[in-house]
Amino acid sequence: MEKANRKKRRQRESNAAHRAKTKAERWAANDGHKYPNRICEQCVKEFYPNSTRQRFCNTDYTKVHQQAEALFSRLVKQLSEKEGVTEALKAENQMLWVQRMNNIRSAAMEIVSSELIYC
Repeated sequence: MEKANRKKRRQRESNAAHRAKTKAERWAANDGHKYPNRICEQCVKEFYPNSTRQRFCNTDYTKVHQQAEALFSRLVKQLSEKEGVTEALKAENQMLWVQRMNNIRSAAMEIVSSELIYC
């Protein structure tokens, strides 16, 4: 029993030491930051993110990106209703549905780009 407890304790200590070593190496490799530097998708500058999911260097860019995604999804829905692209069409003729949806998505992307991105 005592031998098994000593073995578990040594294993825990070894694991803790390994985690500490890896963490120190990661921080040293990233110039003292937790995550490696990235390039902002909006302004193409390097920055150090606060999380693995951070894509933009500035919160303003994040807000604009969220607005653009919301506008895009709203436009796709409105344009597909206007053009009569429904689930019934998808069931009947998938290629025609894909063609029309691609056309709608590209039109929506043009509208979003002209109104939010390039304004």
